[in-house]
Amino acid sequence: MPRKQYTLFIFPDNEHATVDEGLPNCLQHAVFMPPHARVQRLKDEIANAIERPLLPRQDPPFNRLRRCINCACRSVSDAQTKVIYAFSIGLSPHEVAAALNISPKTIHSHKKNIMSKFNLNSRQQFNNLVQLLAKR
Repeated sequence: MPRKQYTLFIFPDNEHATVDEGLPNCLQHAVFMPPHARVQRLKDEIANAIERPLLPRQDPPFNRLRRCINCACRSVSDAQTKVIYAFSIGLSPHEVAAALNISPKTIHSHKKNIMSKFNLNSRQQFNNLVQLLAKR
């Protein structure tokens, strides 16, 4: 099935905000407009987006996911999300393992991988991340 193509317009709060680094690969082709852009510039950008050739692409799921491999955006897997949630509600590693019906060693591995992804060096930093993500 062909994927729909789109152009994403982003209007950052700060006119001088730079987005050269740290942008997820899936947003690399977004159009960033200053918050106080003139109407004519907006019209021109929208017209350019409409006139771009929209060739239907049939990317297999693997190719769509491959762009995430070297992405600057850090993300967690579904299993890691469950572990983070379980820790956020106060479960111990053994309780998490029992709730998810997996080994406590697997919980330890998920925690270690999460800490590695986010460059965390202590349990306190991990707990701070868990609480931050729980608020989302």
